[in-house]
Amino acid sequence: MEEGKIFHSFNKCLLSHPNKPMHIHISNVWKTALSFFEKDEINDEILKNLLTIIAFAHDFGKATDYFQQYIKGDKSLKNKPETRHAHIGGLLGFYLTEKYLESKNIDNPFLKILAYILPKRHHSD
Repeated sequence: MEEGKIFHSFNKCLLSHPNKPMHIHISNVWKTALSFFEKDEINDEILKNLLTIIAFAHDFGKATDYFQQYIKGDKSLKNKPETRHAHIGGLLGFYLTEKYLESKNIDNPFLKILAYILPKRHHSD
């Protein structure tokens, strides 16, 4: 994907920060994000394994007694902080991803954060 095509019709008057055009900011963020994947250490096998970790971790918080009581019919627990499971899944995804990446000698903070955010936000608006 070429940068020029992405930003061709972007309004050049919009600012992302004081005195900083939004198209420049987004371009810089895009280049930084891409740099995490330009290293030879990230390949399809690594990504497949990370997706596996995240998929298995994402609902781990449903194993709590609070969530199990709620899901089995105790509707008094609905919307209570104790029944929220996404944060636990996100933490587990982050931890397992961190350990996996360490085992492969990969230092990629973007992947670790993604492993937290995906489970954390999968039920959120």
